[in-house]
This record gives sequence, structure tokens and C-alpha cells, in this order.
Amino acid sequence: MGSEKSPAGKKNAKSIYPANTYHKENRKIVHMSAALRNILLWILMGTKGGIRRATIINALNERPMTASQLQRMIGLDYKTVRYHLDLLLENNLIETTGKRYGMLYVIAPMLEADYEVFLKIWDKIENGKDY
Repeated sequence: MGSEKSPAGKKNAKSIYPANTYHKENRKIVHMSAALRNILLWILMGTKGGIRRATIINALNERPMTASQLQRMIGLDYKTVRYHLDLLLENNLIETTGKRYGMLYVIAPMLEADYEVFLKIWDKIENGKDY
């Protein structure tokens, strides 16, 4: 999906979910919120550690934090927090700002714009329901 051609013939940016993604098989445009929903479902509900990642996203929505601050707030091992942060970074759900030891983690603009999609999934996780 990363380098597929769009309907206009231009290559999309190498991202899992650009603003609009053209799917050849379905011959239609899928909007960001649908792609975001799918990636969040996989990251939060389809894999082990989803509750921890949802907790991290929820904390970062309150304010940017370093890995150490998140570790203290959530009460997990530092390496575990870094593992989940790396996974969220790989999937473009969070971004970093700053350098090395003072690096802050923030919610990615794409997730921030459609945060209600996350909240619906978070509600299901908190209440122990299937999506």
C-alpha cells in the first residue's frame, strides 16, 4: 500500500495511511478515519500489550512526555515503555520532538485530528467489550 499510485497517477507518500488512500481492488478512496480505525484496532485490540499502548496514547493526549515520565506515570519497566513507544512511532500514531535524552513524545497530527476514533476504541477496551 505504501507506494501505490493514486487515481491521479502520482505516488502516495510512503505511509501506511496517507490522508486518502486509493485501493485498486476496491476502486475507491478510503478516508483517513477508516484507515486510522483499522490500525488502532490492530495496535490496541489485535495484539498483546494493546491496553498498555492505549494507556500511553491517552497519557500523551494530556501532554507531551519523555519516556521516563511515561514510565513513572504508568508504572511499567522503562524498556517496556520504550518498546511500546517504538511500536506507536512505527505506525505513525505518535511523533517525537527534541533530541536524545530530552526527547518528548507527542500525539501525531493524524491521530489528533481523528481522536474520537481512538476514544471509541478506548471506551471498548475500558469496558472489556469487543469492537
